[in-house]
Amino acid sequence: METKIFIPFCRYYKGEKANPNKGGNDALFWDYEKQWCEWNTTDDGKETLMRMLDEYGNMGMLMFESDDKVPVSLKALLFNRCGKGGLSMVDCIKEFPEYYKAYKKGATK
Repeated sequence: METKIFIPFCRYYKGEKANPNKGGNDALFWDYEKQWCEWNTTDDGKETLMRMLDEYGNMGMLMFESDDKVPVSLKALLFNRCGKGGLSMVDCIKEFPEYYKAYKKGATK
């Protein structure tokens, strides 16, 4: 399976070989989307996404923004990255809505 079938779900990553952003959230979100596309095409990557999805569900986040057409596995990856930014996963529950708002506010489709 090729990563290009996942690109339509991305706001930042458009299939470029190198990150066109020079830093900040746009660069981070581009990296996360690129990784998400790549992980969807390998068994190891799919396992990683499933672990993140389990974590996302265990934190009670599955219904968060459930009607916005962003794949839940991408939200789970973003949630995980939010938590890895120095927050505990429990603290991330409170912080994620703002983090996700920054994600949605940045690049557009």
